Amino acid sequence: MEAFLESAHAIKEFFSSRGYTEETLNRLGLSELPWSALATLSESGWSVKGDPALNLLIRLFYLGDAVAFSEGEKFIPLNVLKALLELELLQLNGERLQGACTLTKLGELLLAFDSRQRFSAHGEDLVLGVNPTTRILANCSIACPGGSYLDLGTGCGALALALAPQAATVIATDVNRRALGFARINAALNGVTNVVFLFGDRFEPVAARRFDLIVSNPPFILAPTSGLLYSENKLDLDGFVESLARTAPEYLKEGGVLQMVCEWAELESEPWEARLRAWFENCHCDVHVWWGYQFSPAEYARKRAVEQGHLDPESAGASFGQRIAYLNERRVKSICGGLITLRRRSAENWFWVEEMQTRPAGRVGELLRERYSTRDIVESKNEGTLLGARPRLAPQVRLMTESVRRECAWSIERSYLERTGDLPAKMVLDALVANLTAHFDGSETLEALLKQVASDYHVPLDQVIPEGLRITKVLATAGLILLDCRERFGL
Repeated sequence: MEAFLESAHAIKEFFSSRGYTEETLNRLGLSELPWSALATLSESGWSVKGDPALNLLIRLFYLGDAVAFSEGEKFIPLNVLKALLELELLQLNGERLQGACTLTKLGELLLAFDSRQRFSAHGEDLVLGVNPTTRILANCSIACPGGSYLDLGTGCGALALALAPQAATVIATDVNRRALGFARINAALNGVTNVVFLFGDRFEPVAARRFDLIVSNPPFILAPTSGLLYSENKLDLDGFVESLARTAPEYLKEGGVLQMVCEWAELESEPWEARLRAWFENCHCDVHVWWGYQFSPAEYARKRAVEQGHLDPESAGASFGQRIAYLNERRVKSICGGLITLRRRSAENWFWVEEMQTRPAGRVGELLRERYSTRDIVESKNEGTLLGARPRLAPQVRLMTESVRRECAWSIERSYLERTGDLPAKMVLDALVANLTAHFDGSETLEALLKQVASDYHVPLDQVIPEGLRITKVLATAGLILLDCRERFGL
C-alpha cells in the first residue's frame, strides 16, 4: 500500500512540475471541453508549442493519442512512467504508449476518468470527469469545518476529494464499481486519506447515519434512452431526484445541509414550484431552489439528443424522437434545472425560489450560508428580532448613479445598489434609502439607524419603522444586505 501511495504521489508531483494545471487547461480551452469538441481536434495538428513535455502529457492524457515509447521515455522520468503503467493510467501496446484514462484538474486536484477511446466504445458504466455541474457544487458547497460529509453518486470522486480538506470524514457512494475504482485511484493521486468509498444505491450504504453536509450530482436526465449510469436513471420523469429530495432530510444532522444539482419537470397540470413544494412538505428543512434554466420539451429533447450523438451519432435521431414522445405522453410543459439546497432546522421553515443569473465561477458557499442566516431573520415574523439585527452591505455591493445632461449640467436621474460577481443583483433606491444603506456596516442595530433617520428628517418614528422594516426585508431578500443577529441566534 505504501508503495502504491508513493507511486501515485510521484505522478501528481510530476504533472504539477510540468505545468499540467487547471490554469493551463483553461488557457488551452481544455478544462470543460465536450467530447464532440475533442473529436474535432486533429491528433497530428494539435500541440503546445515550445513545451514538448507538456505537449506529450496533453496528447496522452487529454486527447488520447498514441506515441512512441521512446518519446515517452524522453520526457517522463522512469519512476513516473513505471507508476503510470502499474496504476493502469497508461498502456503499452507494442512500442507505443497510450493514455488509458483522461487526466484533468479541479483546483489542485489531479483527477482520472474514462478516456476518449472508452467513451467512443460506449458502455453503461462510463465514468465522467469534471463537468459544469461538478464545478457548481464545488463552488457552492456550504461546508461545516471538521464535519461529516456524504458525496452521493461520487463518480470519479471529484467532489468528495475537493471537500475532504475541510471534513473530519467523507463517505462517497456510487452504483458504478468502475467509478469507485477511479475514485480510489484519485484519492491516492492526491494524498487524500479521510474518504471512504462505498458501493450502493442512494442512501443504502449509509443507513442510520447523519451528516453535516450531503452533496449530490445525481443521474438526473429525464427520459432514459441510453442507459448511462452517470447521467440517466430508470425512474419515471424526475422520480429519482424526488426520491433523494424526500429521503435526504432523514440523513441530515440539525443544521446539516443537502446540496443537489438536478433537473425537474413542470407539468401542464401543475406549475413546477408547486410540485417542488409538495416534495418538501413536513421535511423540517429550509429550502432554497436556485434555478438556472428552463427548456421546452422540444428544446430539451434536441439538447440531449445532441449530447448523445457525441457518443453514438447513429442513435441521436432516435433519441430525439423517443424523448419528445416520452415528454409529450406525460404532458410535460417544461424542464428546469439548477441547485436545490436543504438545511435541516427545528423552527418554522422557509421555501425560497431564486434565479441563478450566472453560474458561480468562484467559491460562494460562505456567502450562501450568510444569506440563509439573513433569511431566517427576515422570515422570523418577529419585528423585535429584525429591529435588533445589524445590517451590513453584502460583498461586492456598490451604489451606482445614472445621470442625464440637462441645461449644460449633469443631473442624477436614478441611483441603485448593485452587487457584482457570482451573485449579481440590482435595485433602484431613492436618496433617503441610499443614504441609510451607507451606514449599513454591521456596527449598529436597524432600530438605532431608523431612530437616527427619524431624528435627522423630523419624521415620526412610528412612520419610519414600518417603511424601514419593509425596505430592509426587500434589500435582504435580494441579497444586497446581510443581517447579523449573533446575540439572538448564536450564529
